[in-house]
Amino acid sequence: MKRKRIILIGMLFMLLNNTFADELRIADFCIKPSSIQIVDVLLDNPDQQYIMLEFWMKLPEGVVVDKDEDGQLLYEENSTRFNPSHQLVVSEENENTYHFLLYSNKNEPLNGTSGKLFSITIITSEDVTIGIHQGRIYNQIFCSVDKNEYKPKNVAFNVTVEKPLLEQTLTFEGLPALTYGDEPYQLPTQTNQGLPLTWKLITDMTVARIEGYKLVIIGAGTATIMASQEGNEDYEFFSIDYILTVEKAPLTIIAEDCSKYYGDENPELIASYDGFVFDEDESVLVVKPVLRTTATKESNAGTYPITIGGAEAANYFISYESGTLTINKRDLIVSTNDYTRYYNVENPEFELIYDGFVGNEDENVLLLKPTATTLATKDSDVGVYDITIDGGQAVNYELTYKGGKLTIEKAYQTLTWEQDLSELKLFDQVELSAEASSELRVNYYIAGPEICSLTQIGEKTYLDCSNEGETVIYAIQEGNNNYWQTTKSYKTVKIIRPIPTSNNASDGWINTPFGENVYDLQGRKIGADMFETSPYKRGINIIRMSDGTTRKVVVK
Repeated sequence: MKRKRIILIGMLFMLLNNTFADELRIADFCIKPSSIQIVDVLLDNPDQQYIMLEFWMKLPEGVVVDKDEDGQLLYEENSTRFNPSHQLVVSEENENTYHFLLYSNKNEPLNGTSGKLFSITIITSEDVTIGIHQGRIYNQIFCSVDKNEYKPKNVAFNVTVEKPLLEQTLTFEGLPALTYGDEPYQLPTQTNQGLPLTWKLITDMTVARIEGYKLVIIGAGTATIMASQEGNEDYEFFSIDYILTVEKAPLTIIAEDCSKYYGDENPELIASYDGFVFDEDESVLVVKPVLRTTATKESNAGTYPITIGGAEAANYFISYESGTLTINKRDLIVSTNDYTRYYNVENPEFELIYDGFVGNEDENVLLLKPTATTLATKDSDVGVYDITIDGGQAVNYELTYKGGKLTIEKAYQTLTWEQDLSELKLFDQVELSAEASSELRVNYYIAGPEICSLTQIGEKTYLDCSNEGETVIYAIQEGNNNYWQTTKSYKTVKIIRPIPTSNNASDGWINTPFGENVYDLQGRKIGADMFETSPYKRGINIIRMSDGTTRKVVVK
């Protein structure tokens, strides 16, 4: 009977100590003097659900649980494992020793079966001893849902107080604002303590890349770049982030000026670029620019704006410069033919000839029609005169004039002579009446026996009949610079002695006084007998007496 009791007690001891793997623990941790660290209290309870936990914790000397301004110990519950009915009470028993009591006033078990139960804030003193120290959890009591109590064994954990490392610093004001297209930027190579830095792009790898200590710009945008130094036995790890801002490069897109002639189709509108970097060209544009102009094929000559816009680029800030389309006036040649006319004839109408109109246009599109003129008038002398063209205006045409020549040639003239000279009387003086169509003076010439003579009085020519007989006289106008000579007009002249019928002067005869000399108009003396037989033309005749006076003789 005694032996059976011993066996039952042993089995109960084994049941209480070896039939579950539940464990409350703190993982080993490292800390430096005068530093703070959050430490997790872990509960692994795969076997049981607990409604109450109680335990004590002993920390190494110089290592304590931190307190807030009100002196309350700093800890934080893991809400995923606690139910609202759970309470955690933490108290300080003495320096470095702490009592923890976790319970549910509704007997609700903790949630979960592993992981952090709560965390405590650990702080070290400035003079804590460097080295590995041991803390422990002891006097544990776990109360399960079925009201069984378990007393796990004490748990130890290591607290390593590390040698305080010196802080590393970097005197670097930060990355300047860079622009796409800038040369690679030189990064610092080491901390102020002389340890080599490592640079790493943290975000947006499309903005830049790092080649050694060169920051190579590959795009516009914003990125985070980190400088770090691993530290060593004397210096702590160092890292710092910098913001890299890469502005877009300025790119000006220019609408190139161009021109055309009136009536032509618009030329291709072309853009040029100023500002591409890295040997890039318009192929990097996400959207190409659009060029427009208000001018059409039918637009009048003048200047028209070329607008440009709509381009997009990932790495360029785009601005635009408008251009100008110039529609030039088309050449229009205005000419006239050469003309010829005779002297003393009105100028002909000069016809204008146009070469260069577009399509079906004609002179009616001109603002002012040109005119062809010459300095020559009807009375201008024979010669060659310029025909000049001037005065035209047009919106769409540049007028070029090619004048002609007006040649004035000598005019032909006619001679009219209807006078009858076939029955002249001796001593008649007859005014010759041939007329030239040019109204120029007509000249007369005796082409036969000189039975008569020509007398010029002013602009008039007289025929003096001094002898009987028959001869020939002709009239001609010899012409001048402006007229050709006329053809000769011949007349037969017959001079006869008149038959006297009376000595009475009233019958047409004159008796000369005894001893008085009578002369004809040429100064030739006429004897009395001759005088009496000399025929005079009917009408008023003039004779000259020896005393130099002249008398009128009326012949009826």
